[in-house]
Formats: sequence, structure tokens, C-alpha cells
Amino acid sequence: MKTKRIMFAAPRGFVGRNGTFVATGVEISRLENQSHIAIEPVTSRGITGRCCIEVPTDDTLQLAEAIQEVCGDKATPEEIILARVLYASGSDNDIEIDDNAITSRGEDAGGIWVSAWVWLPDGNNGK
Repeated sequence: MKTKRIMFAAPRGFVGRNGTFVATGVEISRLENQSHIAIEPVTSRGITGRCCIEVPTDDTLQLAEAIQEVCGDKATPEEIILARVLYASGSDNDIEIDDNAITSRGEDAGGIWVSAWVWLPDGNNGK
């Protein structure tokens, strides 16, 4: 089984079958040969709560993109064009920037991060 536990910066509430509880994180797991992942709350006792959301593995990228869309700022058309000119152009298609790229704006006015896809050819991925 593959498991990843993400701990929150601050406790949050979640509703289970017996009421409201404190969640300190979530645990994402996938059993071998399963076609879904399981997302479960981590309680204040450090154990997973007895509730679970199952997401088909074919839909996990869509879930990640939706989370980014809800949490992140979308790049403006001007920011996308500039990022493409500065980084993607001339990269031989090794760097791609989507039309709906997400940005992360720093506290200073020095710039922004723009999400991009970077191509990693076979043989360079540690396998």
C-alpha cells in the first residue's frame, strides 16, 4: 500500500457519522491493484477517522487541478504570454504553459511563479 500523510498548519473540523471532530491532516492511500485512492481525515489523536472519500485513479489529476483552481490565482493572459516567451519558446516543447496556468504571488512585488509542464524523457526519471 502506498500512503502519504499531509498535516495541516492548524487543526480543522470535519464531520463524521458521530458528529464534529478535529482533523490535523489527511491521509491519502492506494492499495496495490486498486483503481482508486482513499482520502481520510487524521484525527487529533493521530489516527485516521472512520470516514473516507474514494477517488478513481483516472480522476486524480482532475481533482488536483480543481484544488489548484480553487486555491490558486489564475495567470492573466499577459502573464501567460510573458512566461511562454521567456521560458517555453525555444525549449523544443520541453516546457509548456497551459492557458489556465496557476500563479503563486509572493509577498514582495518582485514577481510571480507560473505553473508549467516540464518534459522528462525516459531514462532520466530514475527508472
